[in-house]
Amino acid sequence: MKRAQQVPILDVAAHFGYGPFEKYRLHELRGRCPFHSNYYPATIYLNTWKNVWWCEACGGGNSITLYQVNAGRHFKEAVLEMLEVFDV
Repeated sequence: MKRAQQVPILDVAAHFGYGPFEKYRLHELRGRCPFHSNYYPATIYLNTWKNVWWCEACGGGNSITLYQVNAGRHFKEAVLEMLEVFDV
């Protein structure tokens, strides 16, 4: 599990086609959350220092939860799949 948590949050976001991002603060990027329509836009923040994400509408977490939400997997499945996909 620790190896999966160490996968950079930006790599997980790029894997699922997130972006573009703009620099928001020193170690923080922001962009539009892909889970919300243009009618109800929400902003997603990626903190590359803490390796976490936060969406105004759907919550947040670490790189594992971002993968889990995007891939539609349970926690254990997401961890195993991340280890394979990101070769860690």
